[in-house]
Amino acid sequence: SASYPGQSEEERKRLLHFIIVGGGPTGVEFASELRDFLREDIPKLYPNIPSDFKITLVQSGDHVLNSYDEQISNFTESNFSKEDNNVDILTGTRVIEVGEKEVTLMNKATCEKYKVPYGMCVWSTGVSPRELTQKMMQSFQNQKRGRALLTDSYLRAKGAEGIFALGDCSTIEQSKMIEKAEELFKKADVNGDGQLSLEEFNVLIEQAKKEYPQVCLFFNKALKSLDKFFAEMDTSGDQKLDLDEFKHMLCTLDSQLKSLPATAQVASQQGKYLGQLLSKTNGNILSQDVKELEKRLKPFEYRHLGSFAYVGDNKAVLEVPLIGALSGWWVMWLWRAAYTSESASLRTKVLLVTDWIKSYIFGRDTSRI
Repeated sequence: SASYPGQSEEERKRLLHFIIVGGGPTGVEFASELRDFLREDIPKLYPNIPSDFKITLVQSGDHVLNSYDEQISNFTESNFSKEDNNVDILTGTRVIEVGEKEVTLMNKATCEKYKVPYGMCVWSTGVSPRELTQKMMQSFQNQKRGRALLTDSYLRAKGAEGIFALGDCSTIEQSKMIEKAEELFKKADVNGDGQLSLEEFNVLIEQAKKEYPQVCLFFNKALKSLDKFFAEMDTSGDQKLDLDEFKHMLCTLDSQLKSLPATAQVASQQGKYLGQLLSKTNGNILSQDVKELEKRLKPFEYRHLGSFAYVGDNKAVLEVPLIGALSGWWVMWLWRAAYTSESASLRTKVLLVTDWIKSYIFGRDTSRI
């Protein structure tokens, strides 16, 4: 309707203003695809659109893609901020209200509220649980009133028998080491001198890796040896850890505790794990104690294979464990290869690649506009 004759300049700008709420992978990819579509394909039908459209990406955090490496966030913001991109990024900004024609925003630093007119608003940030999930959380015992069903490490819903939960509707209960600081310290202090030697520390860490996933996460991310980490925590320099130094170390390890991301990668791994679990136990896992299960079965362990995001202009960003952050046009081909390989069937893979080829040669399909 922005191309209808007689539209005022103010109304035309409002209709061509697209607001995307959420600066995560979904919001960034949608903004990138929309920007490419408006610049590359719409001009064939509406020549004036490219100079008039505007996209605003609203992010509550300090950076877009803030779950990625800082280098990736900076690259994405730099790519969006080019003069001819027509994309504005509002970081540190929260959406207060979405009206019919205006969005009310608030700057988190100054608490200033202001209204922004829009033609289309896309919500790509957090959502509330479905009604069924909320009712289950309220009716089950041992469920915290959070945003998802709490499960044990075998994906069994806490406080319920015979129910498993996986994907976005669930979160795995994680234990903080600091809550058992004195118990862990006493157990590790074999000689009872009130301090932990490097040898005692190494034994503790190797045992803790089996029960506390944050230990593995920390050492995988920090790429530190046990000796180096021990030396950093030994603030007194006496080559031993007292209880206070030990508690500081546990807080450092617990800082790695994070809920698994609500992504297809997590849900896919959980689905495969649960299928194998039920096959191995013939469904007899439901009432068994966790300690009994640990003797025969491994709990679910998420393996992060990397995170992709398309950022427009035929460029993509990638974060891979151990390798780090990658960006550029060649990463886009890796991104497409990953999407193709994860497609469910050969038919889907062929259709996907064919669609990319058609879009590259003839442009995107605009027949349904």
